Amino acid sequence: MQFQNVSLEGVQLHGGILGMLDPSLGCPDTESSINGAGTEDGQCTPLSSTFQNTTLLDMLNATDTDPLFVSPSNQKPSDNIAPYLSVIFPNVPERAKQNNILLTSEEVHCLEYYVTQFEHYCADYDVTIVVDGGGLIEEEIRSTIIKLGLKEKSVDLVGESCVIVMNQFNHEFGAKELQKCANMLDSFRYWRSMALEWGETATEIKTGPICDFFDRFPQWAPSKLPKEFRELEYKEKPPDSGSVPLYTLDICEALGMTPAPTLAIEFANSDSFRKLFRDCIIWIVGALLQLNAVIGINHSRDTYSVDILNFDLTVDRMMELARKLEGEQYSSTRDALYQVAKMKASIHVLQLKLLDYLLSHPELRTKKVTQQDIDNINRYLQGDIVLAQLLCPILGIRPLELTRFSMISFYDLQPFTNDIKAELTYYKKVLTELYDCKIQMHPQEAVIQCAHILVFHAIPLTFGPVSKKLILPQGAKIEIPIRALAGIGDGYVEIRQNDLQRYLHVIAPKQNIEEQTFKYTPIPLEWINDPSGLAADRGIAVEKMSPAKYNSNKTLDGKIEFRYLTDKALHHIVLKELGLKEITSREYASWMLLRNQVKQATKKPLLKIANRPNKIQQELGYPWHWAEYGRVPNRSLPSSFHRKGPMYPANRGIHTTALPLLPRRGFYPKWCPRRVCGTFWTTIGRLPRH
Repeated sequence: MQFQNVSLEGVQLHGGILGMLDPSLGCPDTESSINGAGTEDGQCTPLSSTFQNTTLLDMLNATDTDPLFVSPSNQKPSDNIAPYLSVIFPNVPERAKQNNILLTSEEVHCLEYYVTQFEHYCADYDVTIVVDGGGLIEEEIRSTIIKLGLKEKSVDLVGESCVIVMNQFNHEFGAKELQKCANMLDSFRYWRSMALEWGETATEIKTGPICDFFDRFPQWAPSKLPKEFRELEYKEKPPDSGSVPLYTLDICEALGMTPAPTLAIEFANSDSFRKLFRDCIIWIVGALLQLNAVIGINHSRDTYSVDILNFDLTVDRMMELARKLEGEQYSSTRDALYQVAKMKASIHVLQLKLLDYLLSHPELRTKKVTQQDIDNINRYLQGDIVLAQLLCPILGIRPLELTRFSMISFYDLQPFTNDIKAELTYYKKVLTELYDCKIQMHPQEAVIQCAHILVFHAIPLTFGPVSKKLILPQGAKIEIPIRALAGIGDGYVEIRQNDLQRYLHVIAPKQNIEEQTFKYTPIPLEWINDPSGLAADRGIAVEKMSPAKYNSNKTLDGKIEFRYLTDKALHHIVLKELGLKEITSREYASWMLLRNQVKQATKKPLLKIANRPNKIQQELGYPWHWAEYGRVPNRSLPSSFHRKGPMYPANRGIHTTALPLLPRRGFYPKWCPRRVCGTFWTTIGRLPRH
């Protein structure tokens, strides 16, 4: 049996949608879709029955890999930070574990070494340094970071600890390149001058809804105790890339609101996107009323995969979902969607009505604005201000004041006057439609429930095996709401096959997937297509590769590059490990095995939510098409606790030798003797988080 070295068609080529589709909507229509890929009716590409069954088994045995990290002084993380390392550190392979560094507050003097002198970082992954207990010396850490040439925004305070992130080039490039790809499309040319890049400005995040979200839906929470999580959350956060309309900053300042982007893009280099998903949740829940879309991109270079999470947060999407979820069984779900749609519509009406007023009164541009002018505007907006304050108290909306009012530059906005009026009409129509919609819950609770619904109905996309030669099917595309990029405008910008393919080529690994090492035991000699070449490559004596002396369990130490495996061997491994028969490409087979290898690093059974689910959970159930990616329902304990065996087994190999530490410029940390520091540092690998 031989593989064909050609690209696969349809779902196999880009990995498809991993997991079962939501039965409540039949085949969910997501804004990141593979419409028409291999189907005639334009519906979502169906997975083969074998693939569906395999994925379902994965769901019932969800994986939860602890990230690898190193500790120079071999210190275990404190109880305050241990449960959160899984969402602070990216999940990196063994070769990049030195990119995740855990320091104690006594070791803060070592920052200069790890920021400027350490030469063994892996360029494929970001560098994350956690100073356990660093919150007490936050100012010292920030001043050190600035002195070393990093930006202050590189430091985040997470509870009592400081997190320092040094993004590699491919991190920032990956996020900004996707936004650039959308902005440069011909279909977006008309709106291009309305959209501004958000830049590196940190946005105030409403932490209350985020904490309550993980309380209501603990399957996504990193902590066993929501009350602890309240103390361990970001209060400000900049997106990796973002977009905002021209008028937002001035209009928000005039109304006393904290400005936020309408599109936030997060990028991660990790073998799992648990950290990325949490970053997206922080945006979705913390700024749902102002955001129109959140996009998360996870690039796993060692598994040749790109995962894209696309969350449409527009009023239009909420209304569409509410109309589709018919029947009494979805009454609470509809209530949450309609209430948040009404909340967002009231904000848009207020902002657009103020903008339209300023555009309709050109005399305000030629004279100095007086208090009388401000009073006239407040009278004009009085009803809209009261409604927005009533529906969205968390935003702190206030009437206009002369001290806060700054004149908007109308030159660039003038061409969009009719579009602004049309957008205002649309949101007024939504408010009219929802006039009789009663406020069923507290605004913050409505945001939390609505966020869960929107996440529930989003389908993650996985593309792979990503390479410079990847060819996507014609139906592959990503849809971004125009309202996310430009603030106003109906419809979507579609990043279609060619542009999406070009984007994936840019961030693709340079190494061929056939050169990746796969771990498997046993490896019979007849599985190897070039024993002599393998022996030369690995430095193994040729006679050891003879039938008489070859040991299938020990000679290769359970490691072999895919290029040395025969087609028959790959077929056997894929059938045994994944239960898949109909795979006709070596590249795709290797990709599936690499993904499975990462997933199987640690494994735990699916746990049930101990507490009684709320109405939204009762109506929607669990989003099974997310199970392959996210955390399983787990309210009571951190994931490491549920593994088989004792909490700290003697054979875990917690303390192991890492890579050599090369002294430079006579630098030796104060906490470590010269002979130790000059030879090795130690690592904590897959340490239980409690």
